[in-house]
Amino acid sequence: MQRSGWDDDGLYLFMKSSRPGSGHRHADNNGIQLAAYGRHLLVDCAAPPYGPQFLPEHQKEDERQRLASLLESGCFRNRSLMVRVNGRDRPTEAIRDLRVCVHPDIDLLILPMLAGAEDVKKFDGLVSAREIEIGLKPGTLGFLCLLERPSAILEAKAIVGASKSCLLYTSPSP
Repeated sequence: MQRSGWDDDGLYLFMKSSRPGSGHRHADNNGIQLAAYGRHLLVDCAAPPYGPQFLPEHQKEDERQRLASLLESGCFRNRSLMVRVNGRDRPTEAIRDLRVCVHPDIDLLILPMLAGAEDVKKFDGLVSAREIEIGLKPGTLGFLCLLERPSAILEAKAIVGASKSCLLYTSPSP
């Protein structure tokens, strides 16, 4: 842990770590928290529970409300902010996420678990409708499309061409 002082504008950095090995270990090992200038910049939302689901259902809505409160506080204003939303494989959660994450202080939505261009088009329609609803010009938010499935890799060109909001990232040459 590092701390510049105890005042509200102080810098605070904390990293949870332990030696590699077997036994009782938590999935938040190597998690970090960072606060500076009176703002929480990186937040550890607590150790995830054991099991197949990262957050229990009741905590997901709590996390959405936490993000909504942070956005309304203005702490992300004039900063670059990307947020990963739930994918089309979890449509109810994706729609709940978009209600919070389509916001003027968010620049980019990370779209996971895409199978093809149709998934991007569905997201684009939902996001554009929400942008209009809150007074933003459609296409204000960009998309970073995660190609996590074999079908998505095979459809990469169609996926990034499915919306003008899609950003193309190429890794730098070695």
